[in-house]
Amino acid sequence: MANVIERYVSVLMRRRRAVLVMLFAVTLLVGSGATGIDSDLSVAQFDIESDAVDDRVYVKEQFATGSETVSVVVVRDENVLSQESLAVTMALHETIRENETVGPTLTETRPTIDTATVFTESVLRSLGSFGTLRLDDKARTFGTFTAEEIETELPETLEEDRPIFGPGTRVSTLLPTDHDGSAQAETRLLLVRHDDIDDDELLAAQRALEPLVEEHVGNDSFVFGEALVEQRASDSTAAAFAVLGPLVLVLVVGLLALAYRDLLDVALGIFGIGVVLLWTAGFVGWTGIEMTQLLVAVPWLLLGLAIDYGLHVVMRSREAREAGHSTSTRAMSVGLAGVLVALGVTTLTTASGFLSGVYGPAPIRDFGVVAAFGIFAALVVFGAFVPALKVELENRLGREGGRRSIGRIRPVERIVRFGVIGATRAPVVVVVVALLLAGGGFYGGTQVDTSVDRTDFYPDEPPAWLSSVPGVETDEQTETLRDQATFLDERFAVADGSERVDVLVRGAVTNESGVSAIHTIERESSALDFVRTANDEPDIYTPFSVVDRFEPFDDRITDALEAADTTGDGQPDGDVTAVFDSTRDVGEDELSAVVYRDDTGEYRAVRVVVPVERGADTQTVATEMRSVATIADENPGVTVTVTGEPIVTADRQEALLSLLVQSFIITLSVTFALLIALFWYRYRSLTLGLATVIPVLCALSGVLGTMYLAGLPYNAETAIITGIAIGLGVDYAIHVSARFQQEYTADSQLGRDAEDELTSALSRAVEDTGGTLFASAATTAVGVGVLLLTFIPSLQRFGFVMVLTVVYAFFVSVFVLPSLLALQARLGS
Repeated sequence: MANVIERYVSVLMRRRRAVLVMLFAVTLLVGSGATGIDSDLSVAQFDIESDAVDDRVYVKEQFATGSETVSVVVVRDENVLSQESLAVTMALHETIRENETVGPTLTETRPTIDTATVFTESVLRSLGSFGTLRLDDKARTFGTFTAEEIETELPETLEEDRPIFGPGTRVSTLLPTDHDGSAQAETRLLLVRHDDIDDDELLAAQRALEPLVEEHVGNDSFVFGEALVEQRASDSTAAAFAVLGPLVLVLVVGLLALAYRDLLDVALGIFGIGVVLLWTAGFVGWTGIEMTQLLVAVPWLLLGLAIDYGLHVVMRSREAREAGHSTSTRAMSVGLAGVLVALGVTTLTTASGFLSGVYGPAPIRDFGVVAAFGIFAALVVFGAFVPALKVELENRLGREGGRRSIGRIRPVERIVRFGVIGATRAPVVVVVVALLLAGGGFYGGTQVDTSVDRTDFYPDEPPAWLSSVPGVETDEQTETLRDQATFLDERFAVADGSERVDVLVRGAVTNESGVSAIHTIERESSALDFVRTANDEPDIYTPFSVVDRFEPFDDRITDALEAADTTGDGQPDGDVTAVFDSTRDVGEDELSAVVYRDDTGEYRAVRVVVPVERGADTQTVATEMRSVATIADENPGVTVTVTGEPIVTADRQEALLSLLVQSFIITLSVTFALLIALFWYRYRSLTLGLATVIPVLCALSGVLGTMYLAGLPYNAETAIITGIAIGLGVDYAIHVSARFQQEYTADSQLGRDAEDELTSALSRAVEDTGGTLFASAATTAVGVGVLLLTFIPSLQRFGFVMVLTVVYAFFVSVFVLPSLLALQARLGS
């Protein structure tokens, strides 16, 4: 391998001008792809592949309410159930429906719903009105109510708690979960139902809703919707990085100036970082990878790694000059040859850490692929582009001698010397303590929870100073986006289906077996303690819930039900085709929400909706509901499965843990194999690779243990942290190990005392490398640590965990690894 590296460096130096021309051309070609990046950031969706996900798509495509989107208007006032407040929102209904932007997006039936409309409908139906009730009829009727009548009769409507549209939505959905049933409340919902429209139309409609809502019910109320959240989260992230970008540039230039103390090297370092980021941006543009909030963390990570690579290359070339290689070409040749293998192994191990998530959900896969490309780009740029350019410029500028000062950081060298002291005096104690602490860290890691909270990617309130920065605009609504989501989640039984399970029955759904399956699902689900209740009964919504709603108003339904009741127990148990047909004639929209009929008129599927209590353990819900499906599936001729957000969430949690373990195994295997092969090939040592891996695992244990103590969960942005920690840990450890072995081998050839050789080699390896490692760790920490200054919780957590990774990796490399190297040298290979 040494001969290969030397030949590569020789060719690079001799043909550097050709290499520079080629790499400048590559930069133009690859970098041009950056123009294809969509500037709008999407909120990362942790989607997975599972049967539950496929079934959820089936529900959306085949059932009437599956494809619609609901915008939520949150009304807040001293008493939102007063006559005055209800009258205001009754007028808002008409304004919304007539708006030229919102109106065309709405569903045909019941496009807007709130407590005022359902109360009026209840009164009209009690007076014998039936069928489709027009909005003007409702408004006219509502205008006849006195405040006293509303205060008296509204609680009756609330107590009745009838379904309002589709499964799982009742009158109580419109009010807080802790509402006491009176005509007094501080907040309520108005639901706006949009048809199956594209994202741009939905965003335009939700934006148009905002001024309408503010005009009618005041600025304390707000509109909350999926498209609006995506846009505001994107704008918020862009605003944050518009400020943080220049801040990081200043910090990085300052750190490079402190480390290099040479204007040309600082300029080349900035140039190299820029090329790495440009290549990575071009890769994203050419491949069409969607920009997400998770993906914007990649540049900050690459910033630190690129600085790390540059530091090692430049510092090694300076050391070569100190050793007597006076020309720039020769010094760079020696320095680059001495560090290139370590950089190559670091690149492979770190990239494998990121690529370990390639089979995970799309955001993690894209994050890993882009980061891995960027890491390889950093190797090419700082392993070829910058060295060739540095030599060429120094020769042209007449700086043939270059700067000789290595730029050591003396305070750091004095601190890391304690690692050498521990290694020479009590290495066994150091290693045992490190392993005990690592064991505790790994145990803590097993106790870390998984989380897929949708608000993870919602911005917190931006700091007040951000609005005063020139050129940075912050949407006032964005300042409370996360609070709005939290308010909805905590106060209301969400109307978007996130707290319900859909049990799908497919096959012969109208014959005896299909009817039996429906009754089995309802019976078995009713016995579960996490099922939400309404009027003290399990609030389970089946096709027969729709039938029962319309049966009092249509004799044909009554006759069909009697014919289907073969046992006389009041429940249908025979063929219910006629029951569904007669119900469709008067309530097609409602029935189509739970019964799917194909174009030939055949009934192909039904769904039973089981609402679950807020806070119910998703794993318990998934396990119990799958057991219910298994029992119902015993009926011949039908297939029964479960889906819904609680089921998909449980599958996501399992996928997160699987990804975590997979990341650990893949990265550790690749790292171990590479290090064993490298140190055996170069130094004929099998144990040196093992000694290098152990402190990396100690660093990982520290990260996991700190996550447990800090209450940080495994989630979309930390799912591959094990792979990343191992990859970054090797980055520091391999430099110390390789340098130690070089120094130890050189001392051995001098025939000195063994212990003197060991102490001398450790001192030079740790103290000479420690300053560079510290500078690298500091710049990397600054690069990823800037994410702590954002107001996106997911990016803050990622930044925090990455800073932990860098700190622990540096710590074990200079304080634990020397003791392992000392033991390895004494015990032999």
